[in-house]
Amino acid sequence: MTSTPRHLARYGARRNLIVAVSAMLALAGAAVAALPGRSAARDTSTVPGGYSSWAALFTVQDKMNTEAELIRDVPGQSRASGLAGVIAAPEQHTLMVYWHGVPSPELEAVLAKSAVPVDVRPAPCPANELQAQANRIVAREALIRCLAGGRLLSRL
Repeated sequence: MTSTPRHLARYGARRNLIVAVSAMLALAGAAVAALPGRSAARDTSTVPGGYSSWAALFTVQDKMNTEAELIRDVPGQSRASGLAGVIAAPEQHTLMVYWHGVPSPELEAVLAKSAVPVDVRPAPCPANELQAQANRIVAREALIRCLAGGRLLSRL
């Protein structure tokens, strides 16, 4: 698929979310390792999801991120049917896919080859509509801040 500015804008937020979740998990592992007398490699009581180590959790996280990218790029998405979001949850041992409309045959083909468990859940609208609404909210807040001299007014 050719990357266009519109394509990048559409999926940039999801990529950022995946990176942010991965970073949060990495920081959690570093915090455990930094505790006196504790090591993330030795202390498995703090690793969520019953993993034997943080490395094992991150391995599954990487597989989920790869799978999420394949699902994100499924061809044939439209206003009537398409991806709304993906949540990689290695601590729950599942990749949650929010899909608007009937899952397409292309999506079903990708899911059939998935290296991780995938749970497809219904979504009220596709990602492009969610992004458009988020953009309207951000623009409205910026206007309110501008009109209020940089302060966010609580009642408008």
